[in-house]
Amino acid sequence: MLDGIPKAFSRPRERYKLGATRLSARNLDALCDLRGGGRTNEAAGGWGIYAGEDVADNPLHIVPVPSPDSGIDVEEVAEVRKPAGFKRRLEPSEETVKRRKLVAKGRFGNSARVDDGLGIERLDVRMEDLHPPTNSDGNGREHDGEDGEWRPDIRITFHGSHVFAGIRTLVEQGIVDGERMPGWMTGEEGVSVGVVRDGRLGS
Repeated sequence: MLDGIPKAFSRPRERYKLGATRLSARNLDALCDLRGGGRTNEAAGGWGIYAGEDVADNPLHIVPVPSPDSGIDVEEVAEVRKPAGFKRRLEPSEETVKRRKLVAKGRFGNSARVDDGLGIERLDVRMEDLHPPTNSDGNGREHDGEDGEWRPDIRITFHGSHVFAGIRTLVEQGIVDGERMPGWMTGEEGVSVGVVRDGRLGS
């Protein structure tokens, strides 16, 4: 099949070949959405808003919710003590919930919805970012290599029925910081396997 498809589509002086996409999924609709011939194949994650039919529905028209005047995160400091000594957090305010949803919409756009039928089941990422320098006097790690660089080998695997919808839900619940998380966590790279080096996801 891999040999037959390029031959079937190739013509004299116009040859085609199949190339690796670093994307694997059991969902054909997800593959077509991310690697098909439509407008969404290069506009995943929050960029998909620009590929939509409604020109007015894009991040430039989202009005950000102003931060509280006090600048204090009520969730982080408001805790009530149970009689047994256990702690529990108070429910987030309505403003906090709205802000999280706005952040998630800004980062994911109209993608990564639990019921959109475009789920990617697995995301494998190897982190090779340069670790910040530390001294070697017992307070830090001694670096490898002649230039003193140390790049830890960290592997992260996200697994589920819809990985990016799960991450979006975590952003909406305040578990993942949607403002600081890297773009590849929104699915905008359109891949399921990659290596993060110097903050960018590559092959």
